Amino acid sequence: MYVTRQTKFVDVVVSAGNFNDFLVGLDLVKRVGAKDANLVSNVKAARAALVAERQELADRKAQQEQAKQQMADSKATVEAALGQAKGKLASVEQQIREAMARQLAEAAAARSRSGAVASRVPYPYVRNTMPPGTPHPGVVNVAYDQLGKPYVWGATGPNSFDCSGLTTYCYRVGANMEIPRSSYDQANLPSVSISQIQPGDIVGFHGWGHVGMYIGNDQFIQAPRTGDVVKITQLSSRGDFAGATRP
Repeated sequence: MYVTRQTKFVDVVVSAGNFNDFLVGLDLVKRVGAKDANLVSNVKAARAALVAERQELADRKAQQEQAKQQMADSKATVEAALGQAKGKLASVEQQIREAMARQLAEAAAARSRSGAVASRVPYPYVRNTMPPGTPHPGVVNVAYDQLGKPYVWGATGPNSFDCSGLTTYCYRVGANMEIPRSSYDQANLPSVSISQIQPGDIVGFHGWGHVGMYIGNDQFIQAPRTGDVVKITQLSSRGDFAGATRP
């Protein structure tokens, strides 16, 4: 008996010549059905495997796209940070250049001032170094800048001075402070002992009828008298020292 996958039970019964043919045909139908069932099962399994592989590939592709996006985001973040860093570096470099330019300008101005003072002062001198903690170092620098300018009674600068006019001017310009104008009133400022005297302190002489500014190393700057100029004098050379005050 010829059996195909389309052979049905009725076909087997009709086509069987005898009972043996019937049994053989029935067995063949069962075998073909079993093969069909196995084939269907295999096809389903293969289809399921294909679907799973496709899903796995889709998942991998999605992961790759996500990783690619993360890399792009990271690159953008790094480039932005690098741009900011370059901007800050450029700003810092500009600030450094400006600071160097200011220092050069200040140095040139200091050399110019020193040259102008040197041209007025008939003797060599060296500016004393201000010790740490000097209360008003700026006033001392202003006092140095006045060396060689003439004494004029009642003058308070900037081209000529009397004694208390010099100290008043130095505190106004070097410390932005207004102190009493007369030497006798400057004597009423806070007193400083000779052992505690520092650059910038006001030193008095002749019963505080005359004042100058202490600059360290036993020296003070004064505008002495008519016909003289602002100059440096040794403190220990004066026998009429009356005391010191600190604004």
